[in-house]
Amino acid sequence: MIAIGGYFELDKGLSRNWHDGALGFNSGRNALRYYLREHQVKCLYVPYYTCDSLLNAIRKEGVEIRQYHIDEQFYPLGDMVSGGQTAIVYVNYWGLFQRNVEKLGSEQRHLIIDNSQAFFADAEAMPAFYSPRKFFGVADGGYLVNVNVKAMPTPDNGVFGYTALLMRSVDGPEAGHQAYREAEAQIANLPIAGMSAITESLLSRTDFDMARLLRERNFLFLDRHLSGLNQLSFDLTALTGPMAYPFLPAAKGLRNFLISQRVFVAQYWPELLNNEDLSDWERTLAGGLLPLPIDQRYDLNAMARIVECVMTFCNQYSEQETQEAIA
Repeated sequence: MIAIGGYFELDKGLSRNWHDGALGFNSGRNALRYYLREHQVKCLYVPYYTCDSLLNAIRKEGVEIRQYHIDEQFYPLGDMVSGGQTAIVYVNYWGLFQRNVEKLGSEQRHLIIDNSQAFFADAEAMPAFYSPRKFFGVADGGYLVNVNVKAMPTPDNGVFGYTALLMRSVDGPEAGHQAYREAEAQIANLPIAGMSAITESLLSRTDFDMARLLRERNFLFLDRHLSGLNQLSFDLTALTGPMAYPFLPAAKGLRNFLISQRVFVAQYWPELLNNEDLSDWERTLAGGLLPLPIDQRYDLNAMARIVECVMTFCNQYSEQETQEAIA
């Protein structure tokens, strides 16, 4: 029986789901776990350059993991054959490698796309999972697309993760950082469940079209000013609302400088530096790549501030190297 009257809950918006027919879960990793379970996957090829939490989620399903390296275009290396109960996971890094997705899709029979960093990317009719909390102000949630399942799990209540988001809204990112880390640790251990009503409600009020537009605008601004210092280059004709601007500078120590200027950048993924099987290229990425923020919260003034911080540090680094070479 539906309740009538009393205090208000969160309003539901009118926005359409960006991914038509998507199945909602309490995390992207659990969406993948559900797929592996439903489709009885026994063996999964996974890149070395990915987070430990993804590997741990796969291990929970008892699936054999075989790892592969990537080249400097982020394309898989080595011979892999998929089909039936053997599948390949390809990570669409930062939502910038849709061409790789298309090529792999034409070569492999059982490909699963990790679009957790590529919310706006098309899965090209292949099974894929997404993580909206990496793109929007929600504390949990994941989507699974292009699959058929017999039944969906019960939705999570989703309350635990919102403390950090509320604290940041009131007192800034530093205030909620510890709560955020605790929520992240909890998400890694969540049992498989459906998407919470809170997250569903918040996403229903999201202007997805504007978010994608602003992300692409901010990405292009940073690339226009920083591409000369970036050891990475991108296909700008295939932008689909990227997650971040991946910046790989020659200058060492830029991450700490940016944080001191309250420009917060993550590291993907520091735990990989302990893995002796990493290639030199993958180790360079894990140790030096900076995913500069470009999301829809920020205007071009914020992007200009990032550029100024980067240029200031890189110029000082270059001068210091010159002086040391002369000495």
